[in-house]
Order: sequence, then structure tokens, then C-alpha cells
Amino acid sequence: MLVILITAFGIPSIVFGRAPQDHRTDIQLSYSQRMRIEMWDNTIGLSKSSGSGSSYFRNRSSLALTYNSLIDVALSVKLTNELRYYAVPESRGFEFDELFIDLLFFKWNNVLRFPVSVTLGRQNMSFGEGFVVMDGGPLDGSRSAYFNAARLDWNLSSKSRMSVFYFFQPERDQYLPILNNLKKKLIEHHEEGFGIHYSVSMATGEVQGYLIRKSARSSDLQNRSARMLTSGIRVNYTILPALSLSAETAYQLGEWNTDPMRAYGGYIYGEYSPEMKPYLPKKVTLGGIYLSGDDQETEAHEGWDPLFSRWPKWSESYIYALAPEQGPAYWSNFASVYARFAFDITSDVMVTVDYHHLMAPERAPSGALFPGGTGRTRGELVVGKLSYKLYDYLTGHVIVEHFTPGNYYFDGADSYAWIRLETLLNF
Repeated sequence: MLVILITAFGIPSIVFGRAPQDHRTDIQLSYSQRMRIEMWDNTIGLSKSSGSGSSYFRNRSSLALTYNSLIDVALSVKLTNELRYYAVPESRGFEFDELFIDLLFFKWNNVLRFPVSVTLGRQNMSFGEGFVVMDGGPLDGSRSAYFNAARLDWNLSSKSRMSVFYFFQPERDQYLPILNNLKKKLIEHHEEGFGIHYSVSMATGEVQGYLIRKSARSSDLQNRSARMLTSGIRVNYTILPALSLSAETAYQLGEWNTDPMRAYGGYIYGEYSPEMKPYLPKKVTLGGIYLSGDDQETEAHEGWDPLFSRWPKWSESYIYALAPEQGPAYWSNFASVYARFAFDITSDVMVTVDYHHLMAPERAPSGALFPGGTGRTRGELVVGKLSYKLYDYLTGHVIVEHFTPGNYYFDGADSYAWIRLETLLNF
């Protein structure tokens, strides 16, 4: 209830600590509050007649406590609640949701005076741009993204680093206490992952490589078991001072249910930052995405598995349009050719506009009601975002997305509009 009381009375953060000359030993108490209004009409199902639109207010409050000691040991805990109020559908109304432990981890830096750090417990984790590791519980949306994990980071040199990790993600939070436990699903089935990630920096960019093993078990919600090995590489290269190139590709092999698995995916984009003039964008991005789909005519499974990265990395709205296929934010059988233009209106206001031509490497399964089409064009997606910063502790954005379906979907599929307004307080 402490998080809710702080939300109600607007109590700012408190920082307890030693004198400024010794900032390594202190206790820090921080608070954040994210307020969102989201509205959409036909995003799930692409059908006006289904009445699947929604409009709601969601408020995520988090209270975190961190202790840092003189002996390079830190302990962090964070409590989070995300309550919602639904205007549409009216039948849902107010939902308090759960008060849960979002983070709880122990971190030891410079273990035995070696350039090694060990992190144990519930923690956030991502590598690169989050293409394969980013979110451990996609079914709770952006409420949380934690992994129940053990991680070791080793600074091999000033320019290279290796990380080794292991995590286990159950369908529901079963390890730590929850207030008002609603037994919510965090993921469709138990998932386990372990792997190694290596990165090296160079004068002209960075190279990262990884090898990740994932196992998934069937559950009462979904009959899916899998054991797969994903190997990949990411490169960021500065071609000119104003021009850079980024690319990542990965290959998956193993077993999907009882079928052999052979899948691949990746992305590539270039960023150009022209000489600053009032009428020119600050940055222009051109790129492409390709995530393989399953060929129904073969015995093998070729559909890309997004591993632990089911989050809105390319669109905040289209993750819901994907839900009737294999689940929300299940990026698979997906391709895009896109462009992004970013403008600095002022030093504290930025506008970005994205255009995606979306495709499907494989046609939809015949006979399926959804997507229901016979082609390979998913459709056209336009994303506009205005971001602002009023103070160091107060930021926000407005996002508007519009999607027009193509022949990958059934005849008469309706377009959708999706809108979000957000204000974020961080103390």
C-alpha cells in the first residue's frame, strides 16, 4: 500500500546518504510514476463489428530502495503497482491490480579484486537493441520487464566485455510475495534461458556476438514446447561522422514441439544526421527487418522465435494486432521496409515520423479465420511521436499510430488508429 499512498499524496523521493565526499556508501530511496491514457479501436482483430476497441487510464507507481556499500556490494529492491481505469469497455471499470516486487537483486562488483561483477536475483536485462533479450514477462505489457536471473559480467579489457547469464521465467510470479495476488499470467508457458554475450568496441563502432539456449514447456494455456539454440552478431559502424550503419542477424536451430527448427531473422538500418538547419531533420533513418515465417509445406518449423524480446521495439500498437496470430508482441513471419525522420523542434521537444511497409515472408495458414488472407502484404503503418521534457524529473510523449491492412488479412479487414498520452515523473 506504500506505493499507492505515495501516489495519492505526491510525496517526493528521499535520499539518505553519507557526506558527499563518500558517495559509494549510501541508501537511496527513489520514486517514479508513469501516467498513460491509451485509446484504440480495431487493433485486435481488425474488425469494427467485433467491438474490440478500448480506452483506459493506466498509472504505474514504483518505489525503489538501493543500498551501496564501501566493499562494492549493492542491494536493490523495487515495488510496483499499475492500476487501471477503463472507460471502454465500461464493464471493466477500475482495476487496482497487484502490488508486486519488481526488482530484488544483489550485485557484487570487482569480485575478489578482479574486473568481474555478479548480479543475483530479480533484475532487468537487455543486450544491444533488445533484439533477443529485453522482456521476461510479455503478457503483463510494460508493467515490468524483469528476469529471475543470475548474471556475470567480465571486463576483459577497456574495450571488451563478456556476460554469462541464466534465468527461469515461470508462467506466474511464484517466487516472491504479492499483495492482492490475481495469479496473472506473465508468459504463456515456463521459459528457461542461458547464454553468453560478448562485445568489443573499436574506433569506428562496436561488434557484439551471442549464443543463447532457450527451453519452453507446454502449459495449460498453450501447447508449445521448444528447445532451441540462437547464435547471432550485431555490428554498429560509423562510415562518416554524419553516417552510421547498424545490423544484427541471428540463426535458430533446435526442436519446436516435435519438429526440427530452422529459423533466422535480423535487421539493418542506416542513420544520417545532416548539417543542422531549421528545415532539415536532425536524423534520417532507412532500414529493413526480416523475421522468417513457417513454411506450412515442410516438416521443419521455420518461424522465427523472438526469444525474450516480446516488446514494442518497432511499434507500440502493432503488438496487439499480432496477438491473434501467436500472442501479443510475438514478432515472427514479419518484415518491413521503413523510414524514420526525427526533428528537434526545440532543445526539449522532438518529433519523429515513421513509415513502415509491412510484409509477411510466408502466407497465412489456409483455412484460418485470422489473418485470413492469401497474400504477403501485411499493410502500411504510420507512427508519429512527439516527445517533450519539462524538467529533469518530468517528461512525456504523445504517440499516434495508424495501420491500413493489406492482403495478408481477410477481405474487408478494417484499419485501426491507436493513441497514447504519457507523463513520467522520476524522483
